[in-house]
Amino acid sequence: MATEITQTAPRKVYVNSILVARDMNGEWVTTAELTTTAAKHLNEFLTANNLLNE
Repeated sequence: MATEITQTAPRKVYVNSILVARDMNGEWVTTAELTTTAAKHLNEFLTANNLLNE
């Protein structure tokens, strides 16, 4: 299954319909567990879009 990643706001990303949001401490947290592949793709997306170190 392909990983679908959609950024809906500067601090909100959906990965296969699972919300991933940046909390007050700057950490990216999910509302449900991501698969290993989805987590890898999310990390690649955040890195490519310079969202990890904001």
